[in-house]
Amino acid sequence: MAEAYRYKVMQITPHDADLDAQVSTRGSQADLTAIKTKSDNLPADPASNTQVNTRVAASSYVAPDNAGISAIKAKTDNLPASPANEGAIQGHVADALAAYDPPTQAELEAAVSPLALEAGIEAHVLAVLNAYDPPSRAEAMTDKEAILAAIAALNDMSVGELLGGDLSDSLSFPANSLADLVRKLFWVVCNRMVIDDTTADFTVYKTDGVTRAATGTITDNGATTARGNPTWL
Repeated sequence: MAEAYRYKVMQITPHDADLDAQVSTRGSQADLTAIKTKSDNLPADPASNTQVNTRVAASSYVAPDNAGISAIKAKTDNLPASPANEGAIQGHVADALAAYDPPTQAELEAAVSPLALEAGIEAHVLAVLNAYDPPSRAEAMTDKEAILAAIAALNDMSVGELLGGDLSDSLSFPANSLADLVRKLFWVVCNRMVIDDTTADFTVYKTDGVTRAATGTITDNGATTARGNPTWL
């Protein structure tokens, strides 16, 4: 029994409930595992400047330069002290409205009065229609016959005109009409022609001897000399 006196049994009765509460609210094993997983990824000395500098240097982060920061500041300096403050927005709107000078009714009426009203437009249209004198059917047919006759005269030459030799350079003939072909023939056969000895190019002139009518090339193979087809200008 002597050994039994060496041990005393201590029973905690007043604070059993508090102890149970502390033990029952401790972290779960899952929470402890999650904390350990994150702490395992920390460097050996998280507060070391060397560790921080090494990780920053290895990252892809690029800090903005001073010019970029200055550009941002220049824009934000133009913002009001509290951009999202409804009162500040209302103040700016009120200033803009106060500076706006809308036209008065008298100014509007003075600007609109010169414009023609609908009744005035109708009057102008009626006046123009009343003044218009459309041609009668007989007048229109007469004009048509005169136009057709003029067109026919452009396409054909009378025998008298052809024999009279009225092929002046100033006259205008339809392309490839009889008059046009006869005048071109006259230019080539009767008018001045210049041949360039260096290039073998030739130039045919109109009746005035100055204005070019056509150009072309002359070839000589040692046996025969040939003139190419003229290009009419």
